[in-house]
Amino acid sequence: MRTALPRHRSRALPARWRRRAQAAAALVVVLLVSLAAGAAISAAGDADWTGHWSIVDHCTGGPCSGSTYYWEADFVQTGGTLTGTGVYTVQGTAAGASATFSATGYGGYVAQFHITMSSDGKSLSGTATDTQGQSFTITGSGSGKPPTTTTTPTTTTPTTTTPTSPTNELPPLPPATNPTARMQSIVSDGPRGTKHPVKVRRGGKDYAASENSTLQTGDSLTTDDQTIAALEFLIGGRVGINKDTNIVMVNERAVKDGDVSLKRAILKNGSLWLKADANTLKQPIEIQTNGGVMGIKG
Repeated sequence: MRTALPRHRSRALPARWRRRAQAAAALVVVLLVSLAAGAAISAAGDADWTGHWSIVDHCTGGPCSGSTYYWEADFVQTGGTLTGTGVYTVQGTAAGASATFSATGYGGYVAQFHITMSSDGKSLSGTATDTQGQSFTITGSGSGKPPTTTTTPTTTTPTTTTPTSPTNELPPLPPATNPTARMQSIVSDGPRGTKHPVKVRRGGKDYAASENSTLQTGDSLTTDDQTIAALEFLIGGRVGINKDTNIVMVNERAVKDGDVSLKRAILKNGSLWLKADANTLKQPIEIQTNGGVMGIKG
C-alpha cells in the first residue's frame, strides 16, 4: 500500500513583499553602476602611453659608458598593460604617470626600463639597466596623454641634517685684495686626502689654503701637526713653516728714515725658517717671535 507524500504548494508573495524585493534589486543595480563609474574615473586618471615615441639612452655605467643610443617605438596601452613594437619588443605595465617594461632585442638582449611621462604628455624621463651590466638615463619625446587626475601625494619623511665637522666645511681661501705673500708649497705626512692641512683665518672666518693661495695683512695661518708649508713674500724671501705652527701677517711698519717699509709676520707658536737672498730681496722682512724657535738661512 503506497502512501502519497504531501506536495508543497507554491505560494505567491504578497504584493508588498514583491515591491520590496524589486526595490532592493534596483538598489543593487544602482550600487554596481556607481562602483563601475568610480572604477572608470580612477582608470581615466592614468596616463596613456599609446603613440609613437623617440627614445634616447645615455649610457652611464658599464662597457658602453659615455655612449648614446637612439631608438623608436610605437606603444599601445590597454588598461594597465603596455606593449610596443619597433627596434625592441616592449612588454610591461603602466600606472599613473609611470611605466615599467622590458625591451627585448636581437640575440636575447633585454633591458628593463622605468620611465615617467611629463605633465604635458610630450616627453619622458627615467632609468634603465640591461643584461650586459650596463645602466642608462633615459629621455624621449612622443605623443602620449598625461594623467587627468591629481596623483596621490606621498608622505615625505623629514630628513635630519647631521652637523659635520668644521674641517669639512671650510671654503677655499679667496684671493687677497692686497697680497703680500703666497703659499709656495704644502706637504702633509697625514693620510691621503687629509682635509685642510693649512687653514687661514681672515675677517673672522676660517678658510682652506692651498698652493698658490695669496695672503694679505691680518691673515692668520695655521698648519696641523702633520703638515709643513713654504710661504713666499712677494717682495722676496721664503719662509718655511713647520708642523703645528701659527703665524700672523701684520701691518707694514715704516722704518725711521721713512723711506722703506717692513713686511712683518708674527710667529705665535711653533717654528719656522726664513731664507732670503740679500741681492734679490726688494725690501726688509721682519719676523717677530713669541717664544718660538726660528732658524735663519742667508
